[in-house]
Parts: sequence; structure tokens; C-alpha cells
Amino acid sequence: MMEILAYSHQSKATQELFLSDFLQTVKDLTLTLSTFLPVVSINNDSKDQSDFSIRLKMYNEVQRCFLTVGLVYPDDLFLFLVNKCKVKEETLTFGGLCVLKHLLPRLFEA
Repeated sequence: MMEILAYSHQSKATQELFLSDFLQTVKDLTLTLSTFLPVVSINNDSKDQSDFSIRLKMYNEVQRCFLTVGLVYPDDLFLFLVNKCKVKEETLTFGGLCVLKHLLPRLFEA
């Protein structure tokens, strides 16, 4: 949001261009995060232990992706996760809480 305020002294055309780029970035970010979130839930749901190390590696990589996004877009990521925690779908709520649990100590250090 601070980026938008930084462009307030620019011409109207420049502001509109920046705003359209910003909104497209938010849409892309939401799509990406919506794709990653179920992976966190699925990995914790599985009862099959035969491929545990593969699932753990995938879980850790997805969490690392969330951390990277959180370092660049902390407010947007937080709002996304809080909104997912409010939905009635249990897997998305669980996934959102797992990501928040993972991110809080790491983003606090950054």
C-alpha cells in the first residue's frame, strides 16, 4: 500500500499504470498462494507413511515459498492467510494456521 502512496505526486497516467500493475500483481499473488495452500494441508492429512520423506521435503519447500512471499509482501500474505482461516473449509483453515505457525517466528526475526 505504501507503494501506491509513493506515486501520488506522479501524473494521472503514471498513477493509473502503476495501479493496474499493482492490482495484477495482487491477483497473481493470490492465485499462487491459493495453489500452494492446499499442498500444506494435504501433506499433513496423509496417513500413508511410505513416502514421508518426499512429502516432508515438499512441505518444507512450500513453506519456504510462503516465507519468501512474506518477506516481500507481508501485509498481503497475512490478509490472505487470515481470510483463509475464516472459511468453512477445514483443510484451508488448517493449512492457513500451519503457514502462520511456520512464518511467525521467522518473519519476526527478519
